[in-house]
Amino acid sequence: MIALALAAIGFAVTGLFAGNLISLIVGIILIDFAIFSAQVANQVRVFSIDPSAQSRINGIYMLGYYTGGALGSIVGVKAFALYQWPGVVVVSILFILLSAIFNSFAKN
Repeated sequence: MIALALAAIGFAVTGLFAGNLISLIVGIILIDFAIFSAQVANQVRVFSIDPSAQSRINGIYMLGYYTGGALGSIVGVKAFALYQWPGVVVVSILFILLSAIFNSFAKN
């Protein structure tokens, strides 16, 4: 959840202070750190399911990871075409919120 919050903050920074180079750098660093932190945490979680099947589990995990990335790219390009950068920021934060909601229910 911390990684999701950092990613949302990173997108908010780039959206609220658009046109400012320092905010762009800070936002990108936050987003990058959040995404890689989440990936490491998720891989630890899925590898603990069955240590003897790590290759198969990693294959399924990476399929989902890249499928989600491709779908996010499609939606992001459409948002940019219609609403420029503010649209991408809103769509990204909505995806992050959906992920947080899903994760909170999945844990229970």
